Amino acid sequence: IAIHTRYDIEKPSIKRFIRRKLGIYRKLREENELLSEKLREQEEKLKVLAHEYFVMGNECIYQANSFKAAIANYSKAINLDATFVDAWIKRGVAHLRQKEYNEALRDLNEAVRLSPAYFPAIYNRGQIFFQMELFQEAVNDLSHATRLDEQNWKAYKLLGDAYSRLGEEENALMAWEMSDFLKARNNKEIP
Repeated sequence: IAIHTRYDIEKPSIKRFIRRKLGIYRKLREENELLSEKLREQEEKLKVLAHEYFVMGNECIYQANSFKAAIANYSKAINLDATFVDAWIKRGVAHLRQKEYNEALRDLNEAVRLSPAYFPAIYNRGQIFFQMELFQEAVNDLSHATRLDEQNWKAYKLLGDAYSRLGEEENALMAWEMSDFLKARNNKEIP
């Protein structure tokens, strides 16, 4: 009896207090779940909009041949979805076509950071290194790219060019031979 008289949890006022606090906790948990669902829906909508800007950027390049407009559209896509790897790559390539090498390298570095095993990111960064005459970095990226896509003859050709610039003629010849072999095989397969 003494223990029960000192046991505050059994008092009606304390029980009401605990129930009220637990009710607040349940209500906050439900609100949190609702807000999380709304946030997911908004993120999905932003990804859809980002993809639309990405497509518009592609159209600017292929139909209007306007790299500046394409860069603006890719930038909008990236602002809407900072994890959109293809937008980072395309913006980097557009900067490369404009000979804005530092901006191109920044974008491709971000693409590689987001997706380190994605062939287009590695290959295009290798292209930028080659254009910037950073041939050892180009060899590193292009070697990695050829391991990711062993059937891409363009990667082998550029790898051979980079090896040649470094003075490694033996490696360059092997890469060029592989490029020629793959290119010939791809041409045979196309009816």
